[in-house]
Amino acid sequence: MAIIGGADGPTSVFLSGTPGWLNLFGLILVALLLLPNLLYALKSRAAQCRSGNRRSSRRLLSLLEQAGRYGCMLLMVLNPVPGEFGFPSPTAALCYFAGNGLLLLLYWGCWIVYYKKPGRICALLLALLPALLFLLSGLTLRHWLLAAFALLFGICHVRVTLIHGGNL
Repeated sequence: MAIIGGADGPTSVFLSGTPGWLNLFGLILVALLLLPNLLYALKSRAAQCRSGNRRSSRRLLSLLEQAGRYGCMLLMVLNPVPGEFGFPSPTAALCYFAGNGLLLLLYWGCWIVYYKKPGRICALLLALLPALLFLLSGLTLRHWLLAAFALLFGICHVRVTLIHGGNL
């Protein structure tokens, strides 16, 4: 951790240096993204049945969605090349933490609404918000592979949600 500023001016704390192979904040974000999904699946047997029956004739789209999803989750937690990624500025670090916090709160809020009354708009937001969180993380950390997987996941996940919109 490095301190930017000095005793005579405003001081801000900025995380710097080279990150290791494990991103603990990314691990926490992924766990917090998965928690409402797990709770919903445990609470609602119908949701488990629906997700099991969502096999589509669009196999390539489903495979791309899963590749994007698992690629994002893996790259949020593990840095394939330690020291390769990091915040280019304090502003990027602030965007990372504040933006991901806001996206996570919106995601949880949508889950609360969806849990009470499932609907198409909430389903689309639940498909889009994680992809935005992954994309923001990739861009602010200059982790271009994560950003690419986030775009793949976002496009495919929203498309799958639209296709299965009638089954919500």
